[in-house]
Amino acid sequence: MDLGLKDVHVLVTGLWKQGAIVTAQFNSSIRALESLASDTRIQALKCDLTDEQAVMQFFDSAIGSLGPVQILVVNHAIYEPKDIFLWDMSLEQWRGTLDTNLTSSFLSAMMYGLTMSLKNEIVRIAPKARVNTVAPGWVRTPMAEEPLKDPKIAYAALASTPLKKVATPQDIANQIIILASNKVSGHVTGQVLMVEGGMEGRVLNSPEDLGLVL
Repeated sequence: MDLGLKDVHVLVTGLWKQGAIVTAQFNSSIRALESLASDTRIQALKCDLTDEQAVMQFFDSAIGSLGPVQILVVNHAIYEPKDIFLWDMSLEQWRGTLDTNLTSSFLSAMMYGLTMSLKNEIVRIAPKARVNTVAPGWVRTPMAEEPLKDPKIAYAALASTPLKKVATPQDIANQIIILASNKVSGHVTGQVLMVEGGMEGRVLNSPEDLGLVL
């Protein structure tokens, strides 16, 4: 399906099969992006997204080499695999988590809690701009792979999920692509799309239903 994304400059934080031109952000290690380095349609730029000046320079570099950014995908977070109660949490961890998961999203102009406000405000700058949020549940990323090996954590993730599975990164990417396409979703803005297998607040599955031994 042609989604109208060929030659569109996409800036992805944290992440072309649709023919887009991609700027991929990394914070400390380019290792995950090395396999893409030979593709001339992709550039990888280092940036600490908690540093306002660095973010401004990051956008300047991206625009300078590939032209105006037309799609921004804010796609990063950290997860502390250890269960730490608030009273045991260090201030350093608290600040680090907030800065990485929230401040950095704010500095690159998108955050889940601001979607409704941003979709009203962004059109004053760019009349045709849209803001939507893809809200995933558990996703089988390298960061989540180790914790999910623990049956107790796996059960906590899936006990209330009717589809009984953890999402893949491709599951999330597919929805981002659909929402990013003006051709398909050009009249969709201010929406929060839940991609979490139907997760809800009540227990639907037993450990046996999921093939888990606790």
